[in-house]
Amino acid sequence: AESERMRAALEARVSDSADPALRALMAQRRRLPAWAKSAELLAAVANNQVTIVAGETGCGKTTQLPQFILDDAIARGEGARTNLICTQPRRISATSVASRVAQERGEALGKSVGYKIRLEAVTSSSTRILFVTTGVLLRRLAEDPLLAGVSHVVVDEVHERSLDSDFLLVLLRDVLPHRPSLRVVLMSATLNASAFSAYFEGAAVAQIPGFTFPVQEHYLEDILQVTSYVPSGEYLKRGGGGASGGASSSGRAPGEFHAPDAAAEQKFMTELAQRGYLDGVRHALRAMDQSLINYDLAAKLIEHVCTEMDPGAILVFMPGLAEISKLHDLCSSNQKIRDATGGAQYLIGLHSSLSTSEQRVIFEHPPKGTRKVVIATNIAETSITIDDVVCVIDTGRVKEERYDAERLMSSLDDVAVSAAAAK
Repeated sequence: AESERMRAALEARVSDSADPALRALMAQRRRLPAWAKSAELLAAVANNQVTIVAGETGCGKTTQLPQFILDDAIARGEGARTNLICTQPRRISATSVASRVAQERGEALGKSVGYKIRLEAVTSSSTRILFVTTGVLLRRLAEDPLLAGVSHVVVDEVHERSLDSDFLLVLLRDVLPHRPSLRVVLMSATLNASAFSAYFEGAAVAQIPGFTFPVQEHYLEDILQVTSYVPSGEYLKRGGGGASGGASSSGRAPGEFHAPDAAAEQKFMTELAQRGYLDGVRHALRAMDQSLINYDLAAKLIEHVCTEMDPGAILVFMPGLAEISKLHDLCSSNQKIRDATGGAQYLIGLHSSLSTSEQRVIFEHPPKGTRKVVIATNIAETSITIDDVVCVIDTGRVKEERYDAERLMSSLDDVAVSAAAAK
C-alpha cells in the first residue's frame, strides 16, 4: 500500500497538471548534466555493490542521484523497501541539500526527505532519503553494524579525507560481504577513482560532465590597479623580504610562501610596465608583504565590486573562523558595503558555529538592489552550491592539518592553496 501511494505521488509530480513551481523545478533538474546520465547511473548502481561517481561541481550528482534511485524504485513498486542514507562531511551540507531535495520533490522537509545531524533531526516514518553527517552514520554503525533496513549508502565528497570518512569506508567494506543487497555509492567532484576502485575491489566508475561557465581571472596587480590601494602599516614588508625573509625555494615546505628573487621580480615589473600598469601598482607590489592576508585590500575590493560591478553575490574565501570574523567586522564598519548588503543583513560569515536557520540565509536570493556577500572557508568550494555568485575573491590561503613526525604532533597550519584548488 505504501509503495502504491508513493507511485501515485510520483506520477502526480511529473504530470503536466503538477504545480507550476514544481514544473519549473523539474525543468531545472532536466538541464543538469546528471539528468542525461540517469539511466547509466542507475544501471551501474543496480549491477554493482559499489559504484564510484566522479562529477564536476554543480553537475547535480548530490541532489539528483538519490532521487534517481528512489524514483526508480518507486516506479518498480519497491519504494517502501528503499531507504537511502546520504552522508555529507559538514552539517550545513546535510541540511541545505536535504532542503533542496525536499523542495524539488514538492514536499515539506521531514516527509520522504529528511536530515539528521548532531543534536538535530527532521525525519518521519515515511522518510526514504536521509541526509546525515559522517559522524551520525558512524554512530548508527556502532549500534547496527549491518545497517538493517538500509538499501543504499551514498558517501558524498569522499575525497575530503578525514579520520571519520576513512573509518567509514573501512566499516562499509566490511559490511558488504554480509549484506549482498546493500549498494554503496561514493561521490566526489575531484576523485582518484582508481584508488577507491582498487580499495573496493573493482568497483564500477561513472563520470558526469560538469557545467562550464566563462570565467575571467584577475590577479593582485589587477586589483591594485582598479582599487588604487596603497599598502601601509603591518602590510608592508619587514626587513626587505616579508615573513619568509626572501628564502630560496629549495627545501621549503609545501604551501610555504617565499619571495621571488630580485631578477625575477624585476623582470615581472618590466612586463607590467609594458602592459600598461601604473607606477603605483608596481610600487605597491614591491612594498607589500604578500605572505599576509591583506584585510584592508580585501574590504576595498569588496567595496569596489559592490559599487562598480554588475549585480550578483560575492563569495570570499578565507582560511578560518578568525579570519572570517576579522574581515566581516571590517566590512560591517564600511558604510558602502553595509548599504549594498541591506544594512549588513546579507553580509554573511559562513562557519560551523552558525545555527541551521542562519545558514539558510546563504542560499536566499536578496531583494533587487541588494548584494549578498558570503565570507567562507573552502567549505564553499565543493560542499555547497551558492547559485547566484558572480564574483569570487580568493585570498589564496587555507588551513590544513599536518603531522610533524619529529614532534609526533598534528597541527593546523595556514598555508598557500594548491594550484589545483585555485582553478
